[in-house]
Amino acid sequence: DNLTGKYDIENRRSTENNSYCINPSQGCNVWIRTSKMNGNPTEFINGTHKGTVTEDSSLYTYLNGDYYNNILHKNSNIIDGTFNIGTTANLSLYTWTGKICLIDQNEFFLANSNGRYLNKDYNYWFSSPGLTLGNSSQVLRFGLYDNTVLFTNTYANKYGGVRPVLYLSPSVTLSGSGTNDENIYRIVS
Repeated sequence: DNLTGKYDIENRRSTENNSYCINPSQGCNVWIRTSKMNGNPTEFINGTHKGTVTEDSSLYTYLNGDYYNNILHKNSNIIDGTFNIGTTANLSLYTWTGKICLIDQNEFFLANSNGRYLNKDYNYWFSSPGLTLGNSSQVLRFGLYDNTVLFTNTYANKYGGVRPVLYLSPSVTLSGSGTNDENIYRIVS
């Protein structure tokens, strides 16, 4: 089952109070408003571009709203975790503590550096802005093409694969080995 979505729907964030999200027709690459980030920074900095962010991304709103409340049946097992949401140049500069986020670049390499479990020719969103410093509308995506993992920047208002990440309670137990579809990991308690 492939969950897809836009990182940020076009024209969702106004420029009235945002000085970072300056091209709303292309979406914005910041996961959440700065007041929700750990440490409550007054600005989000991405290379030479910096400014205020007063609204959350549409993907954040969906994953921590409808997805969390309606799709995940055992959400009592999900606990708050700290996620890196900074730029790819410095992932841990900005963090957020909450329920559901997207994988960051370092986590991708730690979990699956060869991409063997990704769908061919399919892009997935990261939680962080892309490598083009100073652009407030591009987000980093990764994909598998001819068994090669590629990283690309694309506008936040484009569709990409969504692979939510979350922290489970230490009391959760799992069944299965996770090696194939017939024996996937399942939450027991």
